[in-house]
Amino acid sequence: LFRHFSFYKTAPRRYLVFLVFVLLFAVVNSSDMFLLLRAKEAGMPESEVLMMYILFNLVFALAAFPIGKMADCMNKKTVLSAGLLFYAATYVLMAFFPSKIPLDIAFWLYGLYYAFTQGIIKVLLIEKVHSSYKSNAIGFYEGINSLCLLLANACAGLIWYKLGPVYMLAFTASTAVIIAVALLIYYRNTHLFARKIPGIEQ
Repeated sequence: LFRHFSFYKTAPRRYLVFLVFVLLFAVVNSSDMFLLLRAKEAGMPESEVLMMYILFNLVFALAAFPIGKMADCMNKKTVLSAGLLFYAATYVLMAFFPSKIPLDIAFWLYGLYYAFTQGIIKVLLIEKVHSSYKSNAIGFYEGINSLCLLLANACAGLIWYKLGPVYMLAFTASTAVIIAVALLIYYRNTHLFARKIPGIEQ
């Protein structure tokens, strides 16, 4: 465990830079339970809330493989940014349009967000380190990401309690958009989208 957490000392800069973007998002990426709570507060019976959660998982399961194949043919950071925008759209619908059809669409989009991001984040992380450090790279990410999830849930709960769900959801959506745009701008300006070296993606 401690070996994984000390990985930042020897990790390549390209890994750490990308990790900053990922963890900034992780700090606002609170539990799925907030979305289910929002749907329930909107007046949906528990059976429909459960069905929407099943819908989200179904979309994720069906879309993950084709999107992964697509990512192999495209720039993965572009695909990841698209996933963050799907995430933001989900939270906008949850915040401002809490009725049946918009919420159904939101859970569809949330499934696409998972399909566009979950595997790709880890692929991008391990592509930025030497093959002998892949387990360290993932272990370090998972450990820090878990801490960020705790912080995200605490902050989301506080905003929800103090200001209301609309503020929490809107803040989360706005932050996701900012991170997606910043990710695209940073890598475009540093030409890291196009530059490749054998075995390691910049």
